[in-house]
Amino acid sequence: MVYSLILFIIIFLAFRYVSALKIKELNPWAMPIIFTLKTITGLLFIYTYTYIYGDGNLSEDAGVFMRESKIINDVFWKSPYDYFKLFFNIGDQREIVDYYLQDTFNWDAGPMGFTSDNRNMLRVQSLIHFFSKNQAGVHMLIMVFISSIGVKQLFLGLAQHSLLKKQITIAILVLLPSAFFWSSGILKEPFLILGIGLISRSLLSQIKVNKKLFLFTSGILVLFLFKPFVLFSIIPATLYVICIKYLPRRKLIGGLIMLITITTIVLLLFPSQRAGTTHLISRKQFDFNNMGKGGLHAMIDTSYFYVKPEQVQLLAIEGDSVWVKEQTNAWRLRQGRMDIPVPIVLEPSQKKWYIFDNRERSLGYFEVSLINDSFSQLILNIPEAIINTLFRPFITDTGSLLKYPAVIETFLVFLFLLIAVSRRRKIDFNQRKIISVLVVFIITLSIIIGWVTPISGAIVRYRIPVYYGIVMISMILISPPNFLKKKSCIDQ
Repeated sequence: MVYSLILFIIIFLAFRYVSALKIKELNPWAMPIIFTLKTITGLLFIYTYTYIYGDGNLSEDAGVFMRESKIINDVFWKSPYDYFKLFFNIGDQREIVDYYLQDTFNWDAGPMGFTSDNRNMLRVQSLIHFFSKNQAGVHMLIMVFISSIGVKQLFLGLAQHSLLKKQITIAILVLLPSAFFWSSGILKEPFLILGIGLISRSLLSQIKVNKKLFLFTSGILVLFLFKPFVLFSIIPATLYVICIKYLPRRKLIGGLIMLITITTIVLLLFPSQRAGTTHLISRKQFDFNNMGKGGLHAMIDTSYFYVKPEQVQLLAIEGDSVWVKEQTNAWRLRQGRMDIPVPIVLEPSQKKWYIFDNRERSLGYFEVSLINDSFSQLILNIPEAIINTLFRPFITDTGSLLKYPAVIETFLVFLFLLIAVSRRRKIDFNQRKIISVLVVFIITLSIIIGWVTPISGAIVRYRIPVYYGIVMISMILISPPNFLKKKSCIDQ
């Protein structure tokens, strides 16, 4: 506890006195206050997942990241050479993984390298373990520092495009409930905030080209390592910007038509890539659907089997081992690969398998239309995907206590948008372009999230960039009352 307090004080003072960490347009205490508020929320996060949803130990994803990154960090003290092979993904790692990491779920020796966001999160947390003394508070403070820098970048990009007072702008960006809570925990969301913050500042700020390029490249790299699905959503928005640039007139509508036309042509001309993408999304949906419904994953060699909840009673479970008592229907999958799941029948046997995962039905699970490797079904699912991403959880959905803040947040975000539209100001072409690009990004990301995610709790976390996009549109559009408006705008 004392160690965490010392680190808090160091970072707090750094935000106050290190000029590179300040926001010059705001009071010098603004960033220390933001860091303090997010730290308090981080402590609430740890308490919630330790004592409310845990059994006295940090649970869910945060607990897994803490425990498994400690296992990886321990490799260094046994063999620095093997640790660096793991960290930098050097050579064949199967033997190292089998020897050191048998108790980890989020790291395997599959051919993923640095494209696995879970592995990259474990890499970062394993580094923090070198000085954290396994204190969750230290890991939380580092994550809060990262997300605070991300919020700063978002503000620096957006502030000049909004008529709202800068204090109001930063308050909205900081206190957006889902971002405020989830980016203060030991999760990947702090890197998400940092990534979208860097990209937003690079595109929205009036800064030198080389600095824009550095910020944009850094943001892309962060998203690639920790939130690649958000990076995929930036591609259509980037193509849209290119289309706008080369159209002589009616740029915004024409760019949208060109984007849809290009996408359609690509899908028609490359059927194998279309099928591969459909399968990837279908498989992701399959995995998420199983997580939501609950059930058991048993692992043996490089394969694992998924058994539905209603079939688990046909298995015998002892500790972390399981074997088949009665004939059982299951799905066979390959660890670390995206092969098509194969339905099989497991015969009674005394052979014991390792339990990879065993969970009950998620409180936030809801039924979705299954894609089942069908491209036509993928297209038909688009409206459902957008609605689920933007509006779940509904007040009538099942869920934990965290459902209610999410419902309130959805109401407030869309109420803000309605107020902004009703009080909209005159905006120039550049601001209309920014809003149009944000709309393309919001729709694309909403579709991707909604296609694969049947768990409202996961949706709330994944859609943070979507809600940030809606809030940014609202702040650009709105003509606020004078007491909320920048002084320079009132003077004009």
